[in-house]
Amino acid sequence: MSQPATDELMSAMQILVDKAQQANQPLLMPPPFVDSLGMEVTAFEKGKLLSAVFPFEQRYANPLGLYLGGMTCALMDAVMGPLSYTVFDLPAVTTEFTTTYLRPFTQKDEKILVEAKVIGTTKIRLSLMLKPKPCQAN
Repeated sequence: MSQPATDELMSAMQILVDKAQQANQPLLMPPPFVDSLGMEVTAFEKGKLLSAVFPFEQRYANPLGLYLGGMTCALMDAVMGPLSYTVFDLPAVTTEFTTTYLRPFTQKDEKILVEAKVIGTTKIRLSLMLKPKPCQAN
């Protein structure tokens, strides 16, 4: 885990927490899913990229021992959410999500690295490219 990347992300998130408190709209940062998914931030550049590693957890596997596609999407959403917040310095929600699976995430992979990069923005829309890649634990 990259502590500087985590610290930098949490610093960027604190700006949102402060804004939300001023508007009487509390935000939970870090959100509870960070711990439950085992998310470890590996790289962060405000408004540009965020990557994180997640462990394979059998409880999210199908009967064939492959990670559920929806859980893989949840891991990607867990990475793109915080990145999207730092682009506009506002909370955001996913309105469209398209995924093409090239190979499954398996227990043999041990971990999955999810990299999210900003590829375009308008005043109201953000486009991201996400690349989940299985990797071995160190």
